[in-house]
Amino acid sequence: MNRPSGLSAAGCVLFSLATAPDGLARPLPQARPAADLSASSRPDGFTFTPAPSYRGDVPRLEKLLGAPLGARFTEHRDLVATVRGIAKASDRVRVVDYGVTTEGRPLLLCFVSSPANLARIDAIARGLRELADARIVPDEAAARARIAEQVPVVWLSYNVHGNEPSSSEAALAVLWHLAAGEGDAVARTLEQTLVVIDPCLNPDGRDRYVHWFSSVVGAEPDPEPAAREHDEPSPGGRVNHYYFDMNRDWCFATQDETRARLAWLARCPPQVHVDFHEMYANSSYFFFPADLPRNANLPRSTMEWGERFGLGNAKAFDRFGWSYYTGEQFDLLYPGYGDSFPSLRGAIGMTYEQAGHAAGGLAFKREDGALLTLEDRVAHHFIASLATIETARAGKERLLLDWWSFFSDALREGREGSLREVALLPSEDRATLRRLVRLLLLHGIEVDVANGAFVGRGVHGFDGRDAAERVLPEGTVLVPMAQPMKRLAKALLEPKAAVERTTFYDISAWSLPYAFGVDACWLEQPADAARTRVDDAALAPDGAAATLRDEGRFTPATDNVGWILPWGDANAPAALLDLLANDAGARMVPRAFSTGTRAFAPGAILVPRVRDRNGERRLEELLAEVAGERSVEFTPISSFKAAAGIDLGSEQVVALKPPRIVVVASDGTGFGELRFLLERELEVPFSCVPPDRLGQLKARDHNLVVIPDDARGLDPAKGALEQFLRTGGTVVAFGSSALFFTKERSGLTDVTAKLDDDSAKEQEKKEAEKKKVWRKAAQNEREATLEQMPGALFEVELDPDHPLAFGLPPRIPLLATGGDGFKLHGGGTKVGRFVQGGRVSGFAGEEAAKDLGGQFWLVEARVGSGRALLFSESPTFRLGFRGPVRVLMNALAFYSR
Repeated sequence: MNRPSGLSAAGCVLFSLATAPDGLARPLPQARPAADLSASSRPDGFTFTPAPSYRGDVPRLEKLLGAPLGARFTEHRDLVATVRGIAKASDRVRVVDYGVTTEGRPLLLCFVSSPANLARIDAIARGLRELADARIVPDEAAARARIAEQVPVVWLSYNVHGNEPSSSEAALAVLWHLAAGEGDAVARTLEQTLVVIDPCLNPDGRDRYVHWFSSVVGAEPDPEPAAREHDEPSPGGRVNHYYFDMNRDWCFATQDETRARLAWLARCPPQVHVDFHEMYANSSYFFFPADLPRNANLPRSTMEWGERFGLGNAKAFDRFGWSYYTGEQFDLLYPGYGDSFPSLRGAIGMTYEQAGHAAGGLAFKREDGALLTLEDRVAHHFIASLATIETARAGKERLLLDWWSFFSDALREGREGSLREVALLPSEDRATLRRLVRLLLLHGIEVDVANGAFVGRGVHGFDGRDAAERVLPEGTVLVPMAQPMKRLAKALLEPKAAVERTTFYDISAWSLPYAFGVDACWLEQPADAARTRVDDAALAPDGAAATLRDEGRFTPATDNVGWILPWGDANAPAALLDLLANDAGARMVPRAFSTGTRAFAPGAILVPRVRDRNGERRLEELLAEVAGERSVEFTPISSFKAAAGIDLGSEQVVALKPPRIVVVASDGTGFGELRFLLERELEVPFSCVPPDRLGQLKARDHNLVVIPDDARGLDPAKGALEQFLRTGGTVVAFGSSALFFTKERSGLTDVTAKLDDDSAKEQEKKEAEKKKVWRKAAQNEREATLEQMPGALFEVELDPDHPLAFGLPPRIPLLATGGDGFKLHGGGTKVGRFVQGGRVSGFAGEEAAKDLGGQFWLVEARVGSGRALLFSESPTFRLGFRGPVRVLMNALAFYSR
């Protein structure tokens, strides 16, 4: 049946699912009337509802969409056309294209305010950036003077998870309401705020969901929860093209969408940021305040504003009798979320969660018998959006003053606190340090580089060493805490996050020096060192930061026998893969050697000179091109005779072949991370093959099979994988996929993940004891905490003589999310082992940490003439932890023989 159409014009446009002209709307079964949000039904003084009237020169949403809003899910191209149509008709909206997704869809920001404010939008943004710097605005009196001429920015981000689709529909409602609404309430909003609407942060994921749903929904939507339209298949629309969860990517910023958004977040910094989500369909609605734990670098004012916005939303929802909850489940700890990251940048960052998610469809019958419709979900997000804007508007002066105080207090704390600077130490791996510095710059963090060696006082090692006086080298990167962005800098760089509670929504460790594998320390006193402020220009090949310059070096020579590519730089694997793809005849030297003027560590790559003039010229052109593109150096050598170590003509020197890679396709994030690494970072060709088609591969056409941690259905491929291994191929497998190759699963190797008999019996005894005793919930929770591994950093000790460890330090940090490693029985090589008591950051339950110590993260097992390289934890997790990524790169470079 069709929905009643007896609403006001405003209510009809924003929420009614009445049949549109030409019958484009899809009717809903057993639908109840939507809440009447018209001005006539609005309680006195309630301003969070549609305007009393709307401008006739702004096209109605149902005309732009071809159906009433909420009648169906809007494809992204139609969403873009609708946004542009509204902006074209209204002088209150300015649209900016801020990026493009991997699949070519535009990313949009809509700036909404009065025409007068839009005319001075650059001045507003500049004023807010200056207000955030107490070196420019030094005291409260100066801040208040500026605030009088300023408006706050309320930034509303919708649909970062593409299969939480009601929020993009709500974004259109909010945009149209502000673009066309008349009356005092809308006028005040436009005059006193600048609203930034990102209608869809994840267009590729959204369209994946919308296209699937449109392909399975019937002539009428079926509210039965068991219907297939409520059971979205993997990979689902939650993730982007590369299957990254972009609500975990704010701090590591690996994805194009994230990086483009961060640039605008710095350019026009918000005082309020809301990330709109959906959760399970039988829930209600969540808004702030957040749950514990909360990041200790946030001031009390952030929490107070979370409570204030929560009260504003509660008042709005109570008017309509809509249920909600606060202060549960969604914490504010990990700085990779769309609430915590903006909060550490000074905004009041919040997550709002509406019941629905992918299971919601257009109509869903809840467990309580009520019908949840897309219209309901849109209405709730719409009202929460307007309530948030109104709370910010009403508290403008205090909000902006607390914005100034956030940064002013941070600057003072940075000058007075015990942690005054973080020092990132240079090494042979220039690329990784550059990568980390560029990330800090993207986040708006001030960074210096020391122009010479200096004595640091009160230097603390990240490993817990006591304070000492220490000489730090030229090229040390210094991140002073006496800067406006101190809170974010400290949250990202400090060795360990302080936590109030030991239950977590996500990982509990992320310290960027550990994640990047950069040696670091922190100083009690600012370094007394001549320094250069680093920016993108300083990192350029001719920039001021000499030790960080993004430059390659190739020296042509006529009397040399070849060139050496050192293996210590993180860009070396990509450079080698470029050489192999162009048949450059590269060879790996597995032992240390010296030419007399320079020493080279194991893993250095020898590129012999070609004694043919045309070939020689082509080789030199190739080396120069690779050096420039990959920022690596090729050092000429005059003899194969080493001054020390093995000679370069030794039989130990290994001729390398280009990898012919097969990636076992899956629909999980592990596959996406691996695909991104190969396509975007290494730019190496590969084939994606489902597990059940591995038997169709010809072994001579491929030499490397890589299996991400979320591959499923490997049992039918056992025969094909065994044949591939026995004929000399290499298999690299991560996490749960690596378990397939253990003795107890497939029997392909002697590696085991089983507990030994005594440990297994002890575990069974503990479980039996639990069943005998009636236990309180709190006791169960405490004991469960002992077994938790929410994502903590552990040290892994590498075998320095093994090729997989070449170019890496003896120990690397690894993020562990499970409590199991590998053991060996019989043959096999132990490559990487969890250090006993080796947790360096984050929370891990006592039992989980104890079980992990001494087990193996990485083993190599021989199968016939082939090798299986098994990682108990994925080395590609979010591509944020670069040491494990380097180990994987070594596997790709050295095991494709």
